[in-house]
Amino acid sequence: MDEDLKPCPFCAGSASVNYVPFSRMYGEYRVICRQCGVMTEASADKPEVMKMWNRRADDETVLSVASLHGE
Repeated sequence: MDEDLKPCPFCAGSASVNYVPFSRMYGEYRVICRQCGVMTEASADKPEVMKMWNRRADDETVLSVASLHGE
């Protein structure tokens, strides 16, 4: 598992960052679980896909529905 990636949120499997080249000049990154195959959206920005993968519902940056309604 890449040391900066959390385990898969669905199966707790290890994950890796994968680069898919489309040409000599352009490609996209995805983080993919090695066990169940779930993956992030593709992005040309490697740190962004790692951030997407590591985001969890209980992170402080996620707003709850109650806070959106002022409760």
